[in-house]
Amino acid sequence: MKKVKLEGIRKAVAERLSFSARNTVPVTLTMEMDASKLVRLKDTEHVGFNSFVVKAVAKALETFPMMNSSIEADEITTYTDVNMCVAINTDQGLVAPTIMNANKKSLKEINDEVALLADKAKTNRLTIEELTGGTFTITNLGAFDIESFAPIINPPQCGILGLGRIAYKPYASGEQISTRPLTVLTLVFDHRIIDGLPAARFLQTVKRNLEDPESLL
Repeated sequence: MKKVKLEGIRKAVAERLSFSARNTVPVTLTMEMDASKLVRLKDTEHVGFNSFVVKAVAKALETFPMMNSSIEADEITTYTDVNMCVAINTDQGLVAPTIMNANKKSLKEINDEVALLADKAKTNRLTIEELTGGTFTITNLGAFDIESFAPIINPPQCGILGLGRIAYKPYASGEQISTRPLTVLTLVFDHRIIDGLPAARFLQTVKRNLEDPESLL
C-alpha cells in the first residue's frame, strides 16, 4: 500500500471539482456531428481539431451570451469577452489555460496559441494570468478512444464541452447509407443559469459551425 499526499495542482483540481459537484445543477446534452468536412480541412490547413472547436464555440457564444456567464451566490454575470479555456493533461495534473478574446482571433492565431499554451503546460511554465479569466471550457479525450463523456463544469462558469473521438460509422441521409467520420459533442451546463432549450440551440449552433468549418477560416 502506498499513500501520497494530495497537494499542488492535484489538490487544486480536487478542490475545484468538489466545489462544482456540490454547487452546480449540471444537465448533460449530447449531439452527434458529421466531421467529414472538418477532417479534410484540418489536414489541408494544418490546424488542430481543438482550435476549430475553440473558434466554433467562441462564435456560438456571441449568439448565446447566457452560456458565456458565471454564477456566484445569487448573482449571474454575463461577459462581453469570450475567453476559452482548453483543458490540458500534464504530469502534474489537469490544467485549463485561457485563450483570451477567442471570438476576435483568427483560426490561425488560436491554433498558434493553443500550441504555445500546451507546450507551456507540459513544461510547467504557465502564468497565473494564463490560468485565470476563462468564461467557457472545452476538453477533449478523443485521442484516448473515448466515444463521449460528461465533464464536470469548471466553476463558476456556466458550461463545458466534452469532445469524443472521430470514428467512421454508418450514416443515413434520407434513404442512402454510407460511412462517415462522426463524433459526439457533449455539453454540460448549469441549469441555474440557462434552460435546456437555449442550451440545446447553442450546442446545435456549435455543431453547425463545425460541420461548415470553412466559415471558421
